Amino acid sequence: MRELRSSSSPNTLSCSLKSYFVHILCSSIYLLLNITTANGFNPLIQLPTNGLYRNSSCKSKTVILNIDDFGAKGDGFYDDTKVSGTIVAPLDPTAVTFHKCKNLKVRNISLVYSQQMHMAFTQCTLVAASGITIIAPPDSPNTDGIHISGSTHVELKDLIISTGDDCISIVSNSSKIRIKNIICGPGHGISIGSLGKYNSSSSVEDVIVSGAVLFNTENGVRIKTWQGGSGFARKITFENIWMKNVSNPIIIDQYYCDSPVTCLNQTSAVGIDSISFRGIKGTSATEEAIIFACSDSYPCKRLHLENIQIITSTGTAKSFCWEAYGTSSGLTSAVGIDSISFRGIKGTSATEYGIIFACSDSYPCKRLHLENIQIITSTGTAKSFCWEAYGTSSGLVYPPTCLSSGDIIIRHQVKSNSTSWQKDDYALF
Repeated sequence: MRELRSSSSPNTLSCSLKSYFVHILCSSIYLLLNITTANGFNPLIQLPTNGLYRNSSCKSKTVILNIDDFGAKGDGFYDDTKVSGTIVAPLDPTAVTFHKCKNLKVRNISLVYSQQMHMAFTQCTLVAASGITIIAPPDSPNTDGIHISGSTHVELKDLIISTGDDCISIVSNSSKIRIKNIICGPGHGISIGSLGKYNSSSSVEDVIVSGAVLFNTENGVRIKTWQGGSGFARKITFENIWMKNVSNPIIIDQYYCDSPVTCLNQTSAVGIDSISFRGIKGTSATEEAIIFACSDSYPCKRLHLENIQIITSTGTAKSFCWEAYGTSSGLTSAVGIDSISFRGIKGTSATEYGIIFACSDSYPCKRLHLENIQIITSTGTAKSFCWEAYGTSSGLVYPPTCLSSGDIIIRHQVKSNSTSWQKDDYALF
């Protein structure tokens, strides 16, 4: 008998997803209606095409605005500018950039159809942004929703972002970032990076993304780094996230290459350390729901998976790991091992153990089969190790099999009518 485990019911997930989708639909309709009928700057902040103060250099395209004309409020003593309203993006690639701001508050702003990036925080400290809606066509390239670079102590919450690129991207030298309650989709998901392009050094640390719904995105929660870079991405947590029809729901890619030409293999890499994924549930549009493609020279370390439940439209999902090291706890799906056979394998082992089956507590390995295995060590003996491994053996098998008897495991979930607790019973045949 297994210990009791908590689980959210499918009905709860379905209802919550529906309410979020209704929310984003209503917000989008309201936003578009206001844009159609607005004639002035209140509540619609529409950046004008003339009357702007421009940098005198003919080589510069920097546009300088007097933001007092667009709803900014301040008392002249504290650097805590507040901006609110709806901004229709200008013709410049980035609609709104906050640069070197301190104690900045941005509330209740909507941005639509930027040429490229919608909102950027660069070299800012102590930022609180909330109630932000960003909309762009799903096929519009490089239209990131919110981009954070070189900033610290940034809090984003209550966001609705639908774009053709990352809903949120966090890059070089950013830390202490908190993101809460975000609806993302369509788009490319929530990304750390890319980091380390052109052999550069980049660091991102102490990031928590908590409470998100992602749907129809090309990625879910992602860390992406280029080969040849240096620095680190560490102490990052993604938690309490629901996904629907998301490609690559959980992905770490240290071989990222957004280039028309093939990227060269390089030994240097941005280090990945202490990354946690907790309470992530939903459906994957791709067969592989978890991808950890880490560097040969700088493997990912201290990764942690906890209570992950991701399935595909067919009901199953897979995971891929390369040079990825860490732990898992709770219910972690998408890592099933089933019907694996080893036949006619002979030779010598450089380690004491010739056979190792280290399987999940929640999803044991099942229907394993060993046949005519002859593996010895330099001393002439070898051992086998099994944990939660079930199957059969035939013929001569050395080292002796450690598989639990029986080739079929039936897992039966019993759920109480009055609680959300469930227990797992296993029967061996």
